[in-house]
Amino acid sequence: MRRLTALLAALATAGTLTLVTPAHAFAATGKLYLNDVVYLNPDRGCYNSKTGITVQSIGNRTNTILEIYRDDDCQGLAGRLDPDSGAEFRNTRSVLVTS
Repeated sequence: MRRLTALLAALATAGTLTLVTPAHAFAATGKLYLNDVVYLNPDRGCYNSKTGITVQSIGNRTNTILEIYRDDDCQGLAGRLDPDSGAEFRNTRSVLVTS
């Protein structure tokens, strides 16, 4: 009976921890601007230009560094963009949210 009680207590604790853990533990906080597209609290990962043209205007109003790439799917590193900054990048097509 003690084992069953201990097991149930452990399961209840694990369930409670699961409920209070944020769903997007790896999302950046803030906004990512790619030309005219805005991503609110973007998840970690690669974002391709939705317009099919090279990304020219990038705004990083998040709490993480962005990596800027020349090609789709975050291939060919072109530069980095610090949090709370913006820049014009020529001939770039994708952005990586690093955390």
